Formats: sequence, structure tokens, C-alpha cells
Amino acid sequence: MEINVKVNINDIITSLFENAETDYESGHGAWVITPDIDIKEEIKKSIIYQTKHAVLDEIKQPLRDQMKGAVIDIINSTFSTIVETEVKKYISDNKFKPRGYSNEEFTITEFVATEFEDAVVNRNINDIVKKDAERAAKEIRNRYDLLFASSLVAKMNDQGLLKEGVFKAIMNDKK
Repeated sequence: MEINVKVNINDIITSLFENAETDYESGHGAWVITPDIDIKEEIKKSIIYQTKHAVLDEIKQPLRDQMKGAVIDIINSTFSTIVETEVKKYISDNKFKPRGYSNEEFTITEFVATEFEDAVVNRNINDIVKKDAERAAKEIRNRYDLLFASSLVAKMNDQGLLKEGVFKAIMNDKK
């Protein structure tokens, strides 16, 4: 890395004169630099100051970018865990009043359990399963009866027991 530092002597001298006092007693109104100020020392201080700031300016932005990337990585890696933990805590701890219910408060877990119990357990699950099984069995029987009838008509047609065109009429009605 290369850093170029430009020292503006005019700035140094201007700052020295800003800190100087005016000599009104001599009647000249001239600027007088107090004898205790060493110009070489002031130039040295200014060079050190400007060099330090030039180096810091060169290093500052890449460091900021690295720090920003590291912070974003940390946030991305922990954000979902934090959100998940907070949501679980909210679900298990916080109570609310569902609409259409009494003034009783529930946690979400309690509410889901109550709804499940009302929907499944209290409505006699055996009756629900039995009705679904009977409906499925009836549908299968109807399909089997249709298949049997179609097969019977096809065999009668193959043996010549049906008049011409009757087979097509029967099969078209079935579809």
C-alpha cells in the first residue's frame, strides 16, 4: 500500500498566525509570533497529524466493509434462531381471547388442543371412520357392478346373442 501525503505549509503558517498576537504597542500593527513557538516543531506536528489522518482514511473504509460483512453474517446466522425461539415462547406463554369464545384466555397450544378435541374426540371418531368406509365400499361395489355388466354384454356380443347395433347402444349408455 502506498500513501502520498502532501503538506501544505501555507496551512501551517496560517494556523500559526491565527494563534499569534498582534503587536499594537509598536504601532506597526504587525503579527508577532511568540518566541516560545518553534516553527520546526509545528511543521513536524502538522506532518504527523496529516500523515496519521491520511493513513486512517486509507484503512477506515476497508475495515468498515469487513466489519459490516461480519455483522451481517452474525445477524444472518442467529436471526432465524432468535425468531424461532421468540415465536415458540410467545406460543407457549402468551394468552389471548379467541373470537366467539367466552372471556377465557388461552395459550395457542391450549387453544389448538381444545379445538382438536372438539373436532375429533368429542364427535366420536369411530362414527366418522365408519361413514367414510361405507361410502368407499359403496363406490367400489358400483364400479365392480359396472365392470361385471360390461364384461357380460361384451361376451354376449362375442357369442352373437345380441342384435347388430345393440352392443354399441348399450356400451354408449354406460359411458
